[in-house]
Amino acid sequence: MPPRRSERHDSVGSVLLACLVGVCLVSSGHALTPPSVSDIGDGAAASSQDLLDRAADIFLPLALRLDNPQTGYPRSITYGSDWRLDAPSNWTSGFFPGILWQLYERTGAPELLSEAVRWTEGLSDETTLPTHDVGFIIYSSFGQGYRLTGDPAYRDVLLEAAEHLATRYDPNVGAIRSWGPMRHFEYPVAIDGMMNLQLLFWAAENGGDPALKDIAIEHARTTRSDHVRPDGSTWHVVEYDDIYGEVLEKGTLQGYADTSMWARGQAWAIYGFTVVTRETGDAGFRWTAEKVADAFLDRLPPDGVPLWDFDAPPDHPKDASAAAVAASGLWDLSMLASTPEKARRYRAASYALVERLSGGDYSAEGVGLPALLLHSTGNMPAQREVDAPIIYAEYYFIEALSRQRPGQATPCRPALGGRPAVEDRLHPKRPSAAGDRGRQESRADDGLWLRTASNPFTCFSVLRYHVPSPSTVTLTVFDPSGRRVRRLVGRAPVGAGERSVVWDGKDDNGRSAAAGVYLLRLEAGEDSAARKLVLLR
Repeated sequence: MPPRRSERHDSVGSVLLACLVGVCLVSSGHALTPPSVSDIGDGAAASSQDLLDRAADIFLPLALRLDNPQTGYPRSITYGSDWRLDAPSNWTSGFFPGILWQLYERTGAPELLSEAVRWTEGLSDETTLPTHDVGFIIYSSFGQGYRLTGDPAYRDVLLEAAEHLATRYDPNVGAIRSWGPMRHFEYPVAIDGMMNLQLLFWAAENGGDPALKDIAIEHARTTRSDHVRPDGSTWHVVEYDDIYGEVLEKGTLQGYADTSMWARGQAWAIYGFTVVTRETGDAGFRWTAEKVADAFLDRLPPDGVPLWDFDAPPDHPKDASAAAVAASGLWDLSMLASTPEKARRYRAASYALVERLSGGDYSAEGVGLPALLLHSTGNMPAQREVDAPIIYAEYYFIEALSRQRPGQATPCRPALGGRPAVEDRLHPKRPSAAGDRGRQESRADDGLWLRTASNPFTCFSVLRYHVPSPSTVTLTVFDPSGRRVRRLVGRAPVGAGERSVVWDGKDDNGRSAAAGVYLLRLEAGEDSAARKLVLLR
């Protein structure tokens, strides 16, 4: 466990009860039950489903049209009528594949699955970026993918990213450094960093070092102590002396003023402290989550959507992204709240924010833009992405919709009963993320190969193949008698490198294949590779 700056942290006692289903915090005799979808009418439910259907109609064609993830990931619509792309290393890049995963979960559409896989794997080299934003990039993409597929290759990427994020932790400060030197800040810790702690919590529970959880908790304690003001508003950035761990300065890089309440930062705080509450069951963190949530809700303007900063002049632009992040976080907080009254308040506020964003001035429907939301603000002081559709607003809006209306679709998921072989990993030359860091994979990976992620599988399996030089490639599924079942890649010219394709267990005519053993055959020029794959029903 990392050393703690205990002299800065208040000691808060808590009484916890672990529930068999979900997470329940019990305080003052109140046991809270999860919100019911019956709390809203059929019209609202239909509207949510319509929005999710429209999201699929927007983002699947966009994914198909943007052929190569390495050319960039959708970030915002700031000029003209199409998405501006940014590099895979940008902090926003994971949200687009995260959207595709969420929409696949809702619809079960195999095309969404294929594109989610393709756009996620385009980020596999971004695990060691020199920024805390690796949490945003990897957890929103590979995290969503692992949640839905259980692909062990995704697990390895997540674990590697978590371990790298943890290297930015300084025990003298008790927090994870957000970025390198920026302006006059040398050891900045931003409120945004609360969003990256879920990667550390996940890793500690999925084969990573248990100390990752301790680091996440200590970062949250430090942030609670130094970023949260007495009135529940938050500082954006706190600068530390990394030798003695003392606070040197408090200010902002994106807010209206150093002492103002930047709206998206406040939403990050709601979401982040709620995650820590859920992962630790600590009533002190719950109290902080409620405090920052109340500060946000108490200062909302009459139309229910905040200005980009709560202290900005009234003629300044709004920030729909802050409303979307808050809506998702508040829904989660409503299930953990300290009293039934607070639970009802946060639940109602989440519904109200989603309803306000769903229509009228904030909906992009009917204005000719391939997005759900208008009027987000990225960085007002820098005059970047002001009053525009932004990809993370779309991600958290879709997440809020899905949280409020769970279980509308039940796409099938892979069978994960057997542990895939080491050779079935996404990065075979990368040291294992599960603990054996010194060992490198022994097999050669520069030739022709074919691998499966889930074998056996019940619904889909991600197939990965590597071609050592430009070739014409075919990839075919055969049954035990040698009859062709499905042509997955049909004499396609491809360049050297690794690619992936999804088999959804259907034949060339769209019919579900029978349970059994199938043979995959990859041909590239005069070379070939084969692998058996088991389909369960």
